[in-house]
Amino acid sequence: PAFQKTACTSCTEAIIVPKRFKHFLLEEQISKEITSTVYRALDLTLNREVLIKIFSSEISSDKALVAKLVDAISKCASLTHANIVPVYTSDVHEDKYFIVSQFMNQQSLRNFVEKAGGKLPLNAVNKTMHEATKALQAYAESSGHHRNLTPDNILVNSDGQIKVSDFDIRFNLLGIHGNKWEEKIASLYRPDYSSPSLARKGSDQDDKNDIFSLGAITYQLITGELPFKSRNFKDLVDEHMDSSPKSPKELESKTPQALSDLVMKMLSLRPADRPDLNKVAAVFQKLRGNKSESTEAPKKT
Repeated sequence: PAFQKTACTSCTEAIIVPKRFKHFLLEEQISKEITSTVYRALDLTLNREVLIKIFSSEISSDKALVAKLVDAISKCASLTHANIVPVYTSDVHEDKYFIVSQFMNQQSLRNFVEKAGGKLPLNAVNKTMHEATKALQAYAESSGHHRNLTPDNILVNSDGQIKVSDFDIRFNLLGIHGNKWEEKIASLYRPDYSSPSLARKGSDQDDKNDIFSLGAITYQLITGELPFKSRNFKDLVDEHMDSSPKSPKELESKTPQALSDLVMKMLSLRPADRPDLNKVAAVFQKLRGNKSESTEAPKKT
């Protein structure tokens, strides 16, 4: 729904008029992409702020696709975990399928890191990625995987709490764009954090793509750089085959060797060479327990 604007009687700025959507009042558009638009909204029934993701008409009209989304969202809604964004409900209104979840007074990890200058202190890296890994572990126990983990769906609350959202949604949307796998991937995924085997043929449909994504995000938080810099999936696959990134310790000398080694293993070309979620969580837990490093939570800036 498009917002209406009205002139301010005491200033020169236009005032955005909240839009009614079922029993919600859409107050602010947070993001928009080809598949959906996300809003901060007020639940008029319970008088609380929520986050609403409203899917496009193309997606909403596909009953089989909506059924897949409902299944994925139901798994997430059934979980109560400190590092997973709670899903409240989903429904259809004005022929649009939508999801309602917790509004965390949030910012994405991407925005947080940009404001912090492109990278985080090591103690904040360990805390952030440990909590993100615990969210993936909890979801994996319900036989699910995220399959599109990026700094955009790792959220940082005002008190530094880390929560992960959008489990398994993007992968289920691959059925609607293009006839070839490469076209589908290119329309819905960014190459920065996805494994080459997912881009090539969708073979990383278990936790191995999530492990790769964790490694790429951790690498970026430590070094301020992406491990692979190709801007499309074809070049990304070639880059993976032809080169290996410098280790985090080479770029940031204070990086603990155990952390640098873990990141490089998570970025392994062969999925079988990557550690599992339990191993990743154990290393982050050990690093957080290192008394030489503070475990203070990242704070919102």
